[in-house]
Amino acid sequence: MATGLQQILERLSSKTSVLTERYAVLLEAKKVADARVDELDGENAKLKAEIERLKQQVEYLQIARSISFDRETADRHKAFLSDLLRDIDKSIAQLSE
Repeated sequence: MATGLQQILERLSSKTSVLTERYAVLLEAKKVADARVDELDGENAKLKAEIERLKQQVEYLQIARSISFDRETADRHKAFLSDLLRDIDKSIAQLSE
């Protein structure tokens, strides 16, 4: 019985050593994976900030584009305002008479 018990203890000791080695390997792999996750989280945060900045730029450009107009439109508006000013000047002149 003592011999059987001794063999069982040796097998348990051997299996415990194997499990301990496997645990150490897995623990190291987990540390590497955790470091990579932290690195990717930082990169993700930077990319999200960049996306927000670019979205804001797109919004500003859309607003600028919507309020700007071409040269022809500017000339038409200028002519329209000039006509209005001439009409106002004529009305003032007529009132002064």
